[in-house]
Amino acid sequence: MTRKKSSFWKTYWTRHFPILLLITAAVVGLEAIGLLTGPELWILDHALLPNRTPSPEIHLVEITEKDYAEWFGNTSPLKPEIILGLIDAIVARKPRVIGIDIDTRDWGPLESIPCSLANRQQILFPGVPEKKGGTEHAQESATVKVPTADHHDEVTSGLHCFIPAEGPTIIWAEIPKNDQEPLELGRVLGQDPEKVVRSMGLSPDETQTIIGIPRFPIDPDGVVRGYRGDFEIEGLGGRMNSLARAVAEQYSPALAVTKKEVLFNFAGKAGAENYPPTPAGFFLSSECIENKSFAERFANKCKDAGQPNLPYLINKIVLVSGAYSAARDLHETPIGEIAGVEMLAQAIDSDLHGGGIRLLPWPLSALLDLLASTLVVYLYFRMKSWPFYGFLLGWGIALVAVAMCFVLVRFKLAWLNVVPVVVGANLEQLWHHGAELRHAQRKK
Repeated sequence: MTRKKSSFWKTYWTRHFPILLLITAAVVGLEAIGLLTGPELWILDHALLPNRTPSPEIHLVEITEKDYAEWFGNTSPLKPEIILGLIDAIVARKPRVIGIDIDTRDWGPLESIPCSLANRQQILFPGVPEKKGGTEHAQESATVKVPTADHHDEVTSGLHCFIPAEGPTIIWAEIPKNDQEPLELGRVLGQDPEKVVRSMGLSPDETQTIIGIPRFPIDPDGVVRGYRGDFEIEGLGGRMNSLARAVAEQYSPALAVTKKEVLFNFAGKAGAENYPPTPAGFFLSSECIENKSFAERFANKCKDAGQPNLPYLINKIVLVSGAYSAARDLHETPIGEIAGVEMLAQAIDSDLHGGGIRLLPWPLSALLDLLASTLVVYLYFRMKSWPFYGFLLGWGIALVAVAMCFVLVRFKLAWLNVVPVVVGANLEQLWHHGAELRHAQRKK
């Protein structure tokens, strides 16, 4: 046994090691330029199928085709005063964080839009226990916010309605002008983002408390499989959180998962509505009933409004987005075509449950690839007298490698290039043993 091991390491392995090294380097190189994406992504897509329940803490509010027609007249950009009413109705139900995935680049001046919070009626939440000790009842509506901005600053006076100083955090989508980093920031709430940050008295490091970038990396085949926590930008501190990460950090300030690109840890079922949405029109109807100023301003739209059955949102995450066709916000993913707002929900859900699935760093992956291919070579060496069994064991290792890819994903790790490396090692050994067999036959 000792002699055989010695013979393997000193002669057999050292003779095949340069070839194994070349196979590993070739796989890493081909992977880098995208020539191996097909088989690897097939494995990955099947490994990424959902295996856990969606978080009940995330709720979607979608502007449907009907809402877009009835409330916005099939016109974009969406009217800010109606969006403000929608936010007001959501805020009244006391969520912890609201993420607004709406394009606000072309909004006009906001200072002409009146805040109507003071005219909101009290909302009661049945079944929610009261706080003792004479303090405010838990079932009451959200506290009315008093503008804290300087009334002489018209920009700030307009912004405080959309970025209130109290109550749930509201984070707006920042849509960059370009695709390559560093990203050039576009307008948000109709204004330059640096002006918005200055007007609200925030430092560049605090921008993630009011704005985030709703963008996801797209693979060469057009499928979205991963997400990032932040992006390099021009100005404002040099980096900005994604919209999903900004929402997750406000919901869970102690969040400590990586901001580097990771794969989705999908929740729910493929092809299913994993985060059931509520139409925005339901909240706007409730605003008509509960807010006198809003009802007077939009009397024609509110005249037939009834009290809808709205979801329980206390301390939850609410994501607001457009689900009408003009928004054109659909993405192809391993679990089917889903809307951008559900992509946000999946990214937030992933981060709140330990983060996404991390790809092994290429140096570690390459080292493990060499070890796996060495195991294949060793099996062929040991089974030299029984080549058929060596063949079965070698290709059995390839099947084990595929199974291992699926298992590692469950532990939030992805090691994909082991499969082509193991296949390459098997082919090399088949060629080597075939050459030896042909040489032996010629001697006869």
